[in-house]
Amino acid sequence: MKPGTIFYHNIYQLSDENNSRKMLVILSDGRQYPNIAVVTSSLPSQARGTESGCQINDRFPSFFLPLHSTYLKEDTWILLDYFAELDPSELAQYNDSGDITRVCELPKNLLKDLLICTISCKDITENQHKELWNTYLNIDSYFE
Repeated sequence: MKPGTIFYHNIYQLSDENNSRKMLVILSDGRQYPNIAVVTSSLPSQARGTESGCQINDRFPSFFLPLHSTYLKEDTWILLDYFAELDPSELAQYNDSGDITRVCELPKNLLKDLLICTISCKDITENQHKELWNTYLNIDSYFE
């Protein structure tokens, strides 16, 4: 799946093991490493900034997309405190079965900013860090 793709996952399993319908953002292409994805929230919080872009120093790091900055229909925070690794073949099966629904894709400039913000997060593993840098360095190939 193309980095920057935003989709609804109808049966996403949360860290507390409950299933929920969540909007996820794909950060990597899944060719050499599982797709790295993060969840979003449209609920403001005192722990999240409302300045457009990277909010890495907030209590809960995020990347804020204000209304009208993308195709999304409301203010959206991309949460950067947990990174899911999704198997590309599972994503394809979810797509075929209708368990995921594509919403939109981030424009290249926003994806670049999001990747730089994410790479700066303290909560990513070394392998995730390498994969996200690789995605950033090859970003033009996803937009040809």
